[in-house]
Amino acid sequence: MRNKRVIALLFSSLFMGLSNFSQATNDCHDSFVLEKEAERNTVSIAGQKAGGQRKAFMGYKEARQIVRELGISTVIQLREWVQSDNKPSHFPSHPERAYKSEWRGFGEFLGTGRKAGGIKKKFNKFMKE
Repeated sequence: MRNKRVIALLFSSLFMGLSNFSQATNDCHDSFVLEKEAERNTVSIAGQKAGGQRKAFMGYKEARQIVRELGISTVIQLREWVQSDNKPSHFPSHPERAYKSEWRGFGEFLGTGRKAGGIKKKFNKFMKE
């Protein structure tokens, strides 16, 4: 889209005269800067890019309740479910990013109570013995 606009502006500046060439390039640069600023500001409520549209996700508690009712108990199961067609459209693909301010870990979200690094800590302790 931008390339077509640049070509059109530069081509039209040739017909307007060489004195307008610099004005045409400045106009083109200004429109490019505005486009980039608009892209930067198009961020979903959850903080993820949403292809030019804002995407509102369900609330944290509602999302947490859904995964707990489904019996999802591991991050792998959650990732598989999120990629399936069974996921509601307003459920985030990465809840840890979408609910950053409320996030207390997958163990709390899934209802398992596991804390990050639990298996790794046990393994390291085992290796030291």
